[in-house]
Amino acid sequence: MPGFGDRVRKTECVLSFDTPESDAGLFVSLSNFQGYGADYLALAQQRSGDELYLNIKWKKIPKPADPEKKADEAPTKLAIGVEGGFNVRAPRSELWPLMGSHPCSQQHANVPESGAPL
Repeated sequence: MPGFGDRVRKTECVLSFDTPESDAGLFVSLSNFQGYGADYLALAQQRSGDELYLNIKWKKIPKPADPEKKADEAPTKLAIGVEGGFNVRAPRSELWPLMGSHPCSQQHANVPESGAPL
């Protein structure tokens, strides 16, 4: 179990293949640090009784087209992330709102991006 000051990285639901890039994002319980997709959030709340979740959402930001780069330039090396190889790193925007959940209602408290832990 993580302690004070430990970093926790959750990128997938424990019950499905939902990730922070899914439509609703990933909900991480702040008591046991397990991640759940939106479809399994109610089940997780019933089982654990947790009411506070961190909702992690990632949104891909498309790169602007480079007018100097030719469309026919193909990778010349079988490599990832190096000059002449494939470039798979795409910038993304990350949202980290806290969600307090009660059986009757769900409330979101947004954290500004400048205060989001990385």
